[in-house]
Amino acid sequence: MATPVLSHELEKYGRDLKRVLVPGCGSGYDLITLIYHRSSYGGSSEIVGLDLSPTSIQRAKYIVREYGLSDSNGVEIVEGDFFNFSQAKDGFDFIFDYTFFCALPHNLRQPWGKRMGKLVKRGGRLLTLVYPIDEKNGNNESAIGPPFPVTVEEYEKVLFPEGFVKESECTSEETVPQRKGRELVVWWVRKDKNSQEMKTNEKKQPEARSSAKEQ
Repeated sequence: MATPVLSHELEKYGRDLKRVLVPGCGSGYDLITLIYHRSSYGGSSEIVGLDLSPTSIQRAKYIVREYGLSDSNGVEIVEGDFFNFSQAKDGFDFIFDYTFFCALPHNLRQPWGKRMGKLVKRGGRLLTLVYPIDEKNGNNESAIGPPFPVTVEEYEKVLFPEGFVKESECTSEETVPQRKGRELVVWWVRKDKNSQEMKTNEKKQPEARSSAKEQ
């Protein structure tokens, strides 16, 4: 099923997304959400779903066809490795990461950040649903997964050096019940690494994180 938080966040964002990537797109339901968002703004976004699993790719293509959509609708579903994705062209205006970061072992977190720095255009945005939050084990290299436990700080450590600024961090009423208290919605924008905004970027939002822990 599609991710309710994604629909809600796109409504708040309120504009077309231009060139979009969903790494680890799985069955492709979030691609459908993005297509409908594009339609509601009369946009012409190019939407790319990427997955390493041939089974997931076949399923995603089937789901997209079931909705009456295809490559001719500006949707491309690609089997490939995120870390060696060669169809990046000039980068993406928007990337959505939900259960991709948490599926990666600890040693691939920094490469993930570096790759995001290459894929997201300057001025482009990255939306991450940070899950499953575990403040005690989020940086534990021996933690069992996937999904591997995460913290917002683990994202910050690998995104800040690549020029990303955190725009917002909050909980969402749209989080599915079984994930409440373990998920935060974080928007990032990629800036110039040497910009003053980067130098003064605030690294923590304690109230949002406290709320996540207390739910």
